[in-house]
Amino acid sequence: MKRVIKSNSVRVFFLVLVASYLGITTLASDANEVLNSNQNPPVISHRAVKLALQGEKINIVAGIGHRTGIKDVALTINYGKNKIIVGSLVPVQGLGPVPVSVSALKNVPVLKDVGLNQKIAGIFKNGEQAKVTLVRGEYLRILTSDGLEGYVEKRQTATLLTGEMFGASIPESMTMDNLSYKISVVSNSGDIAQTDEIHVKFLDENEIAYIKSELNNANNNELNPTLNMALLTK
Repeated sequence: MKRVIKSNSVRVFFLVLVASYLGITTLASDANEVLNSNQNPPVISHRAVKLALQGEKINIVAGIGHRTGIKDVALTINYGKNKIIVGSLVPVQGLGPVPVSVSALKNVPVLKDVGLNQKIAGIFKNGEQAKVTLVRGEYLRILTSDGLEGYVEKRQTATLLTGEMFGASIPESMTMDNLSYKISVVSNSGDIAQTDEIHVKFLDENEIAYIKSELNNANNNELNPTLNMALLTK
């Protein structure tokens, strides 16, 4: 990675931009969800993996629901020199039913993360709807239609649709170069939905270490990054 940033203010701006794009502070942004032509399509709540460590497996997880239930969830992977493989996402064992979409019961603060240093990312407004991309104890990680993402307390929301968490791992042999994937869903009633094709950018360990170092050395009062790489290394 070339070190071409000279001005400190420009450097700080660049690091914030890179961290945001690559998912250092938020892991990854959500996919542009559902492309379909149905009146009542399945709901896919998925946080797209847009950054990964080269040569490490990638965990793909999505909350999926439909009023008639889910018949099939396919994962299409394009890797290497246009090699295409179609597999399945399977229900994550031990979770049971989970909320896939919710609405706010009142104006709810959206936290950037769950922990001691809780910072507010925005407000989940009364009556507003959002997709649930992760269930974490008594908190839900949500994504609203205008792009607000973060954690809210489950008790402050009303469940609009219940579904299941589906998951699969893309093996190390497919994560060396040129990887993209998409999720396709068919409900029991034949309704379909799919995500956009999601392109994954690979970084090696040296690049990850460099970004971490630069973020830690930047203005901590301005950035205070949370370098949570869990999805990239599990």
